[in-house]
Amino acid sequence: MSRKSTKRDAILDAALKLFVEQGFEATSTASVARAAEVATGTLFHHFANKQELLDQLYLQVKEDMASILAQSVQGAAPPSSAVEYRALVESVWKQSIETALANPLKTRFFYRFFKGHEVSDSINQQAIDQAIGLIGELLQLGQGHLTHAPLPLMAHMSHSQFLAATEYFMANPELWHQAKHRDAAFQLMWKGISVS
Repeated sequence: MSRKSTKRDAILDAALKLFVEQGFEATSTASVARAAEVATGTLFHHFANKQELLDQLYLQVKEDMASILAQSVQGAAPPSSAVEYRALVESVWKQSIETALANPLKTRFFYRFFKGHEVSDSINQQAIDQAIGLIGELLQLGQGHLTHAPLPLMAHMSHSQFLAATEYFMANPELWHQAKHRDAAFQLMWKGISVS
């Protein structure tokens, strides 16, 4: 095992792998500690219990997966034209899916636990609110270039389209490299939010 920057990181990495492979119920804190090469007491120093470990891992994975979107909207000026805005949204869309495909373990973890019963309701809602908020910020940059549907509805619909496209390309990774499929996935989402 390569040296982790912190024991907490080693624990989170081990939990990620084991939760994906075995599920939440079948994974013990002792097995996570063993896989992380730390004492069980060290695990409990960082996380009060297995539920907190799962919840914190879920938030971290969701934040990691949303990083492209966050970087794109922070401090961005509204694009001057519809063409410029569409290019921005398409770039964020494609980069976000590429991030998901480049991190299959995190993506599988997310799909395994998204809207499941294992992650605390408040943690799941916090992660969803963060993603929807970032998408809403991206959509606000395009005011005047978007349909007149309520912004929260468009944010939720765009999030759902992204999740569906990512799941499709995770199951069919070879199709991501075909422009026909890649462009069609974006076009389906874009038609739902754009004026034209």
